[in-house]
Amino acid sequence: MKFIFCGDFVSQDPKSIQVDLRLQNLFKDADYVAVNFEAPVRGVGKPICKSGPSLTQSEDSPAFIENLGVNIIMLANNHMMDQDQEGCEASIKAFKGETRIIGAGCFDDAYRLHVIEKDGVKVGLLCFVHKEFGALGLDATSLDYGTAWINHPMVNKTILNAKKVCDVLVVLPHAGVEDMVVPLPEWRARYREFVDMGADAVIASHPHTPQGWEEYKGKMIYYSLGNFFFQLFSSQHGANWYKGLVVEMNIDENKNLSFDVHNTKFSKFSLEHDESMECKKYNDYLCELLSNEGKYWDYLNRDLKALWPEYKLYLLRGLAAIAPTTNIHVLSHAAYGLLKGPDIPMMLNNFQCESHRWAIERMLRMQ
Repeated sequence: MKFIFCGDFVSQDPKSIQVDLRLQNLFKDADYVAVNFEAPVRGVGKPICKSGPSLTQSEDSPAFIENLGVNIIMLANNHMMDQDQEGCEASIKAFKGETRIIGAGCFDDAYRLHVIEKDGVKVGLLCFVHKEFGALGLDATSLDYGTAWINHPMVNKTILNAKKVCDVLVVLPHAGVEDMVVPLPEWRARYREFVDMGADAVIASHPHTPQGWEEYKGKMIYYSLGNFFFQLFSSQHGANWYKGLVVEMNIDENKNLSFDVHNTKFSKFSLEHDESMECKKYNDYLCELLSNEGKYWDYLNRDLKALWPEYKLYLLRGLAAIAPTTNIHVLSHAAYGLLKGPDIPMMLNNFQCESHRWAIERMLRMQ
């Protein structure tokens, strides 16, 4: 059995995307292809109250990725509920045939283990997201609708029970700090905990940049696949925004796993399979950062220090308190505070989302 796992997908005009033949053949050769569908289809629902942008994508996106061979859709992400329940439901209905939807819906559906069986091998899939807006938290009931929160108290028990009914268990987190090429230590610990509880592989997304991977107790952890194709806000990010990883997982007749990593890159209207030497060297560099404790901590602390001015703005905007400055970016936050007062959703997200809270805690210790 062959699985392909891809990162984040958002497109406003999927019919214009040219996908190169090597990537098409890679997908065609797989039994199952999974993609994180990062935003609901447009035209349905109303934006929820949240911090950050409310995203939508083309109503043609589901058909496009299904035609590409995708048959597993991961919805536990931080934008799937941007158009509330109506938008998420419309997106789910837009997928046809036997495409599997994981990580979102009513409470039981969002947290449900999805089992795929072929030739006597049972593969379980669980999809979770850090606690941004739309994630189902402690106050959720069985009737509530949203995405599966990665740190809900029932998650550990779900993983332990899942391993009892599966030969292979894959956990698919959507978490981390955007644009950081190393994961936070807290996420490294959490993903290793998943392995301790029975996961055979952990394959994550969300940071919009590839991160490295490592073997832990004989199991593989991929910390971020980056973007598969993301047609929005690319001007705000660096070159890594256009890079992605595709993880190929093969299961043999003895239920043994083997993995391969393929690089992808995209531009405005193209999606390509990229096996250049430059990509391979960069992959090696990312993995070296994880394997060398000194390099890892140096890089992590340098990144957090560089991010502190931005996070400080988020905190101050939440309080509508900005110090005098001539910086245009800072002034835009100050203007928001003067016109609208404290940005409560932004402040809430700094505390409720583990990735932001953990990053801020580390930044404050460095001051």
